[in-house]
Amino acid sequence: MKARRTTLVVAAGWLCLIAGFAYVPWVMEREGRHHGDLLAYHAAGRALAEGLDPTDPHTLARFGASTPFVYSPFSRPWARLLARLDWETLQHTWLAAKGLALLGLAFVWRAWFRHEPLTFGLTLVLSLVGFRLALRVDLMAGNIAVFEALFVWLALLQWRASRPVAFVGLLALAGAFKVTPLALLVVLRRHAVLAASAVTAVLGAAWAFAPASWSTFVVNAMALDERGPQNPTLLAWLRDTVGVGGAATAGWAVFAALVMGLTAAAVRRQPGHELSAGLILLAWSLALPRFKDYSYVIVLPAAAQALVATGLRRWPLTLGLAVLLCVPLHPYQRLAAALMAWAVLAFEAFRVDVARVEAFRG
Repeated sequence: MKARRTTLVVAAGWLCLIAGFAYVPWVMEREGRHHGDLLAYHAAGRALAEGLDPTDPHTLARFGASTPFVYSPFSRPWARLLARLDWETLQHTWLAAKGLALLGLAFVWRAWFRHEPLTFGLTLVLSLVGFRLALRVDLMAGNIAVFEALFVWLALLQWRASRPVAFVGLLALAGAFKVTPLALLVVLRRHAVLAASAVTAVLGAAWAFAPASWSTFVVNAMALDERGPQNPTLLAWLRDTVGVGGAATAGWAVFAALVMGLTAAAVRRQPGHELSAGLILLAWSLALPRFKDYSYVIVLPAAAQALVATGLRRWPLTLGLAVLLCVPLHPYQRLAAALMAWAVLAFEAFRVDVARVEAFRG
């Protein structure tokens, strides 16, 4: 009976993923929304080809983009490559590439949850509805979040297989545009300092080679102040609540330190890669000062893990988490859902450690 239920969940998940992807182009045509972020990449590439500044809003507007290009200089060769295609061809090519990346991501998740088919099936279901339609937001915006997620999860597979060099390489690809995925080097634990030193050396060399580009990127990134559903982080919520200033920044810093400290303590208490990765990913999303709506695609499997961990016996908790994940109620609901999922997995890690100690004493 349990095997049949798991099979049904997995099958439903695959159908949700396929149906959701097929639905997006139709919605884009109906609502007249066409890949705003992708247009920014295309415009930046065209600006670079003409020797112009791709971060200048007026230059981007000249090429039809209204979204700012606030990405690391490592992304510029990719932008140049995208600009080689005309806009109509690029849109169709990008959507087709997203479809292949989603299929690859589904197979990567299947490999990751090889002994947890129910979690895998729920991950696919959440891909359609989780974190207030995070995947749909990415597909509509034309962002790189799906590709980012693919490289992050491929990197985690390499981490579990004890291949640190491949892990760092794939994580570097994931961080080419936004840099923040490089913070996930902490999963290497004993080798994290060495890997972080190597990445820092590369970034330092890149900065020395193009200091103006990197300085502009850092200044523009720090100046961003998006809030609400687009950027549902604690820092954004605090700025909405207490205003822009030291109080909001201090509150966010204390919260981030608390989340990272508890996560480190929980991860040390249990040996499983799957639970550790879920905890670290959720802590990463909670601690960052900027984590956009579509970026929650990366942590969908961790949310599925939390749902499975609550179980049917604690159905009020399961129902509450499911509602937070899927039913639109509040602008900062994605943040609340991630925080609840993180708390569930952290509790699970400490509970597993206590059970292991009691078994050893017994």
